[in-house]
Amino acid sequence: MKPLSFRFLGPPQVVFQGQTLAFPTRKTLALLVYLVAESIPHQRDKLAALLWPESDQEAGRAALRNTLARLRNSFKEQTGLDLTGLSVSRDSLQFQPQAETEADLQDLRQAFNLLANRATSASPATFELLQEVTKMYRGDFLEGFFLGDAPDYEQWVSYQRESWHHRAVPVFERLSAWQSARGELNAALDTATHWATFDSLNEAAYQQLIRLHLALGHREAALQAYEACRKMLETEFKSPPAPATQALLAQVRTAPAPRPKTATATAPGPDWTSRIPLLGRAAEHSRLVEQFNRVFQGKTGQAVIVGEAGIGKTRLAQEFTRFAQAQGADVLAGQAFETGGRLPYQPLLTALRHRLEIENAPDDLLADLWLTELSRLLPELHERYPDLPPPANLGEAEARGILFEAVARLLQALAARKPLLLLIDDLQWADSATLDLLHYLSRRLTEQKAPALLLLTTRSEALATDPALAEWLGGLERENNLLKVSLTPLSPADTGQLVGQLLDPPPSGLQTGNGPAPDHAEFTRWLYRETGGQPFFLLETLKALVERKALVPAEDSSKKPVLKLAEKVWDEEIHPVRLVAPGVREVIRARLGRLSGDAFGLLAAGAVLDHAFSFEQLCGVAGLDENTGLNALDQLLKHSLLKEGSALQAGPLNHPANPVEAYFFSHDKIRDVAYTEAGDARRRVFHRRALRLFEASGAAWASLAHHAEWGGLPVEALKMHLKAGDNALRLYAVRDALGHYRQALALWHRQTETANLENPLAPEEVQQLFTQLGRGYELNNQESEATATYEELLDYGLKERQPKIECVALNRLATLEIHTTFNIGKARSLLQRALVLAGSGEDLELLAETEWNLGHLALYQLENEDGRLHGNNALTLARRIGKPDLIARSLNVLSYHEAGSAFCEAASAHGSEAGLLYALLGDKAMETDSLNVVAEAQFKLGRLEQALETLQKTRRISEEISNEWGLVVNAMWRGMVFRDQGKYGEALEQAETGVTRSHEMQQHLLMTFTALALGHVQRNLLNFEAALAAHTEALAILEQEEFQAVLFSLKYSVFDALCADYAALGDWEKALEYARKAISPADEDLFLFAGLTRWCNVEALLRGGETGLAQEVFRRFKERTEATRRYQYIILRCLAVLARAENKPRQALDYLLEAEKIVEEFALAGEGWLLDLAIAGTAPACGNPAEATARREQAARKTGLIASGLPEKARLLFTGRVNQLLNSGPGA
Repeated sequence: MKPLSFRFLGPPQVVFQGQTLAFPTRKTLALLVYLVAESIPHQRDKLAALLWPESDQEAGRAALRNTLARLRNSFKEQTGLDLTGLSVSRDSLQFQPQAETEADLQDLRQAFNLLANRATSASPATFELLQEVTKMYRGDFLEGFFLGDAPDYEQWVSYQRESWHHRAVPVFERLSAWQSARGELNAALDTATHWATFDSLNEAAYQQLIRLHLALGHREAALQAYEACRKMLETEFKSPPAPATQALLAQVRTAPAPRPKTATATAPGPDWTSRIPLLGRAAEHSRLVEQFNRVFQGKTGQAVIVGEAGIGKTRLAQEFTRFAQAQGADVLAGQAFETGGRLPYQPLLTALRHRLEIENAPDDLLADLWLTELSRLLPELHERYPDLPPPANLGEAEARGILFEAVARLLQALAARKPLLLLIDDLQWADSATLDLLHYLSRRLTEQKAPALLLLTTRSEALATDPALAEWLGGLERENNLLKVSLTPLSPADTGQLVGQLLDPPPSGLQTGNGPAPDHAEFTRWLYRETGGQPFFLLETLKALVERKALVPAEDSSKKPVLKLAEKVWDEEIHPVRLVAPGVREVIRARLGRLSGDAFGLLAAGAVLDHAFSFEQLCGVAGLDENTGLNALDQLLKHSLLKEGSALQAGPLNHPANPVEAYFFSHDKIRDVAYTEAGDARRRVFHRRALRLFEASGAAWASLAHHAEWGGLPVEALKMHLKAGDNALRLYAVRDALGHYRQALALWHRQTETANLENPLAPEEVQQLFTQLGRGYELNNQESEATATYEELLDYGLKERQPKIECVALNRLATLEIHTTFNIGKARSLLQRALVLAGSGEDLELLAETEWNLGHLALYQLENEDGRLHGNNALTLARRIGKPDLIARSLNVLSYHEAGSAFCEAASAHGSEAGLLYALLGDKAMETDSLNVVAEAQFKLGRLEQALETLQKTRRISEEISNEWGLVVNAMWRGMVFRDQGKYGEALEQAETGVTRSHEMQQHLLMTFTALALGHVQRNLLNFEAALAAHTEALAILEQEEFQAVLFSLKYSVFDALCADYAALGDWEKALEYARKAISPADEDLFLFAGLTRWCNVEALLRGGETGLAQEVFRRFKERTEATRRYQYIILRCLAVLARAENKPRQALDYLLEAEKIVEEFALAGEGWLLDLAIAGTAPACGNPAEATARREQAARKTGLIASGLPEKARLLFTGRVNQLLNSGPGA
C-alpha cells in the first residue's frame, strides 16, 4: 500500500499512512477531488467560476487562492510533507499522480479498460486488480458529498458518478463470474452481494445472486433474492422479471430443500467444518468451466478428475456441479462403491432413478419403444406406465445395444431441454457394464453433438494398478478429447490460507489478508509438515486436534464458527511425543480409539453395510437396542465420522423409488479403517446379520451374495452368486455376470473338493452354472474359456452318469466349433454323439435342440438336403412339445434350406410362420431375419412387389432396434429386387449401401453376400470391370484360411457369378474355367443368387467343347427349378443357347419368345432389354432382319428410361456400352 491514497469511490477520503486527513472546508476537499479526478491543467478563472459561481472574476480568483493555500497548509500540518504532484502557476493548476500516491479512480479505470477487451483472461494480475478494485469500491463517486452553492460542480459530480458507476458494473460482474468459475463460490457471493448493494436497479446482479445462492444450496436465500428483484422491478419499472430470471426461479423451486438437522445430528459447539473453503483448486475448477462452456456452445465434453484418495476429487466435483446448476444445467450424479457386490449399472441407475423421480412424465421424453427398454434397468417404469409392452426378446449383443441406445436417447432428450452434466464419482469401483455403457454414451452424445458434459472422478493409484481401467480411460481420451484434471496436495500457501480462515484472529489484530497471523505461522508450518498438504489428512488432523482439545471450537465477533489454538502443538518441549501419528490410517485409528464400545460397534456395522444405511439397519447389524443405538449414533455424528443424507442420492436401500433417511461415512478411508479394525469374528457375524436384513427387504442378489460369502456361508453364497450372474446377464452386463459365475464355480469347487462335504447343487443346477458361465464367455469373446467350461461340464456328466448334461455339453461344444474354429468335422462328430444320447432318452426337447443344431450346421456347408431333413425333424419334435421358441428356430433354419434349394413356396410359408412366432415372442431381430428369407423366396418366385413390401417391413423393424445385420441383408435384397424391376439407380444405391455397412461391421460373411449382389447389379449396368472386381473380392474373402472348412460351398455361387462376368466381357476361356468350377457335387448351387445367369455357364461349356457336361448342368438345374415359374425364364434361356449350338435358330427364337412372356408376367424390366438384344441376335438367322431391327429399337427405348434414373457417371458408362451393343449386331 502506498503512503498517500485518494479514495473517491464512496464518501471522499484522503488517507496518509493509514490516517484519514481532515480539511478545513468542504470546498477545500472539493478542489482537491476535482484536481485529482481531472489530472489536466485547469485555468484559474474556470476553477473559480466552477466553485464560486456567484462571485465576480476577481473575487472568485481570490477565493480560489485562499482555498488552495488552506489545502496546502492543511496537508503539510497533518503529514509533515508538501502535497507533491500539485503544480501551480499564475494562470493554472494541475495535479499529476506520483509514484508514492494511489487513487481508486485510477485502478477502476485500468480494470475497466482491461475488461473492454472481451478476450481478457483471468490472469493472476488481472484477477488481483479486480479484487482490489471491488474492495476499494465503497459506493458511488463522492457518495454523500454535496456543494449546494456550486451547481456546475454538482453537475460535474453527477456526470462522474454515473460514469464511474458504469465502469464498476462490469468489474463486479466479471470478478463474480471468475470467482464462481474458480470454485470460490463464497467469494463470488460476497462480490455479487456488494454489486447488488450499489447497483440495486440492475436485474443482472440479482440473477447472479440467485445463481450463487442456488449453487451454495441456500434455497431460501435464493428465493429472497428473487423476491427482492421482483419488488424492485415492480416498484421502479412496473414490469415483471425477465424470462431468464423466471427460469432461475423455476430452478430454485425444483432444487431440493435443505434437510433440517435432527437432534441426533447436532454436535455441541459451533460447526467449524462448515467454513472449510475450496482452496488451491482455482486453476482446476477453471479448466472444468472451460470444458463446460463447450456445452453451452452445443458441444459434448468429457473430463476426468484424477488424484490419490483424499486429495479432494469429490469436493472439486461437487463445487463444480453446484456451479453448473447455477448456470442452468441439468445435473445427473451417481457414485460407484467399493463393496457390497457390484450391481450392474449401479452409478448410472442412481443418477437416472433420481432424475426420473423428479421428471413427472418421462414418457414425454421418449417413445414407448425406448421407455420399454429402460424398464429393464428401472422396473418401476412398468408401475408408472402399466400399458408399456414387455421388452423385446433379442439376442444378447443386439439387446444390449438397444438398451444402451435407450439410455443415450434419454440423455439426449434431457440435454435438448437444457445443458446436461453427468457426474460419476469413484469410477475405479464401477462395474464393467457401467464402463461399457459410459463409453457408448460418450460416443453417441459426441456423434449427436448433444450439449452434455460427462464428468468422472477416479483414483490415480487405481490407474496404476488396474490396466483395464487405464486402457478404458485411454480409449475415451483417444476418441473423444477427454480433459484430464490431475490434483496434487495443497501448497504451504494454501495451507496457510486455510489456517487463516479457520483459526480465530489473534488479539493483536495483525492478521493480514487470508493468510495466517504471526501467532499462527508456526502452527501452519507444523500442520503442513505433518500432513504434506493432503486435504483429507489435513482435515482429519484438525479433527484429531479438536478431540484432544488442542483446538477449541468457538465463535468470532461476527458469530461465525472458528477454532482457537489452545496449545503450541509444534513445540517439542510441550509435546515431546508426536501429537499425530504419521499416516492417515493411524490418525483415524486414534480417533476411533476414543469411541465407546457401542459407538465403535455401530460404526463397524456401517462399514459392513458399506455406503448407505438406515438407523434401524445399523442397530440390527450391531445388535443394539434403539436407545443405545441413538447414543452411539450421537457420538459418530459429533465426531464427523458419519453424516446424514438421502438414500436415493447415493444408492437405493430397499425400493428404488422411495427416498429414505440414511447415513454415510464422511470419507471412504474412515470406512476402510473401521472395517479392518472390526476384526474377523465381528465382521462375519455382522455380515450374516446384514444378509438376513437384506433378504427380508428383497435386496439385489449381488449384495446378498457378498454378505453370504463374507459371512462364512459358502453354500448360500454360491447359489446367490449364480442368481446374481443370471440377473446381470439379463441386463447384458456380461463381464459382471462372469464375475459372479466364476465366484460361484470357485465356491462349488471348494465344496466338492473338500472331504465329507456333499455337492451343494443338484445336477440341473450344476448344468445351469456351467452353461451360463460358458454362455458368458461366448458373449465376451473368450472362446477358449467357454470351451474349457463346456468340456468340464461334459466330464461332470460322464462321471455322474447324467446323459442329459452330456448332451447339453456336446451341443454347446459343437456350436463353438462351428462359430469359432470352423471345424465342421469335429462339430458334426459332437452333434452325432449328442443325437445318440438324446435319442436314447425321453427328452424330446434335447433331441429337437440337437436336430436343430445339425440343421444349423448344414447351413454353413450349404448342405440343403441334410438341412431340410434335420430342420423338419426339429420342427416335428418342437411342435410335439409345444415350445414356441424352438418351433420358431426350426422354422427359420428350415426356410433357409428351402430357399437355397428352390423350394421357394415352402420357404415363404415357413419363413412367414417363423416371423409371426418371433413377433409374438418379442424377438424383433429374428423376426426380421425370418422375413428376409421370405423376401428372398418372393424374389425367386418373381413376386417383386410382395418382396418389396416384406423388405419395407423388415427395414422399419431393423431401424427401430438398430439391427445392423438385418439392415445389410435388407439392402442386399432390395438391390436385387430393384435390379429385376429395371430400377438400376436404386439397385446400385442399395447394393453399395449393403457393401459399405458390411465393411463397417467387418462381418466377412455379409461382406461376401453384399459383394455378390453388387457384382450382379454392376453387370446389368454393363460395368463389367466393377462386377468382376466385386466378385473377385467375394472369392478372396472365402479363400481366407479361416473359411476353408466352412462356407466352402458358397464358392459355387461366386464361381457362377464370375462365369457370367467373363462371358459378358467376351473372355470365354475364363468363363469356361469358372463354369467348370461352378459345378457343385449336390444341389448347393442355388444359394442366394446362384443360377440367375445359368445360361452363361451352359454356353461357356458348349464353346469349350464340353457339350455333354453342358447338357448335364442344364438337366440338374431344370430338375430342381422347373416347378418355379420365375426359374422357367432361366430354363428357357438355357434351352435357347442349347438350340443355337445345335444350329436350330428357329427353335432358339421360340424359346426366347416364350421367355418374354415370363418377363412380361413378372414385370422383369431389368431382364427385358437384355432379352430384346438376345432376340435381335437370333432373328437374322431365322430370316427375320426386321425383327432384329425392331428389337434393337425397343431395347434402346427401354435402356433410355433406365439410364434416366442413374447417377451421371453410371449413366455415361451405361449409355455408351448400350450403344456399342446396339451397333455391334450380336445379342447380349
